[in-house]
Amino acid sequence: MQHLHFIFQRATKRFHGDVALWVQYLDFCETTKSTKQFSKVASRALQLHPRCEGLWIRAASKQWELNRDMKTARHLMQQALRLNKRSRSVGGLSVGWSLARSLATLPPIARTCVCVCVCVCVCVCGVCV
Repeated sequence: MQHLHFIFQRATKRFHGDVALWVQYLDFCETTKSTKQFSKVASRALQLHPRCEGLWIRAASKQWELNRDMKTARHLMQQALRLNKRSRSVGGLSVGWSLARSLATLPPIARTCVCVCVCVCVCVCGVCV
C-alpha cells in the first residue's frame, strides 16, 4: 500500500499540472480508506489548482463525510467561493450547506416544509442542473 502511495506522490510531483492525476490519487486514497493521506493530497491539490471547483467540492464533502466537521467543510466552501466567484456549482452547494446547518435547529415538520421550498427555488434557478 505504501509503495502505491509513493508512486502516486512521485507522479504528482512530476506532473503536478494534471488535475486528472490528482483526482485518481484522491480516488485511490478513498478506496483504500487512507483518510490522513486524503487530507494531505486534497490540500496539496487545492494549493496547485485553486480554480478547480470539483476539487474544492470533493474536499469539503469528504471533510463532512469522514469527520462530520461542518465548520471546516463550510470554511473550505467559503474559500472556494472567494477564489471562484462566478461558480454556480460551488455557490449552490455552499448555500445548501448553510441552510442544512440552520435547519438542524428547527423541529422536524418545519424542516420538511423549508427543504421543499428551498429545493424548488434552487432548481428553478438552474443550480441543480
